[in-house]
Amino acid sequence: MILYWNVGKFREPLVQHLVERDEETIDGLKKMVSGLRASLQGGPYPARICSSIDCKRAEACQLAKLCFQEDA
Repeated sequence: MILYWNVGKFREPLVQHLVERDEETIDGLKKMVSGLRASLQGGPYPARICSSIDCKRAEACQLAKLCFQEDA
């Protein structure tokens, strides 16, 4: 459940939103986190999302140079 302050006028101050549990999404997140943990402990980096260092996502990423250094 997500609980947040509603700052709009004439509305209830607290709003709650129920999020259904999704095991498929949870399993995907667990795999991603375990891949990141392995790379931080000296294992291989997880697969890249960006196709090149010049894509918009990579340009905004602080780790793009590290991620693409083996291709240089």
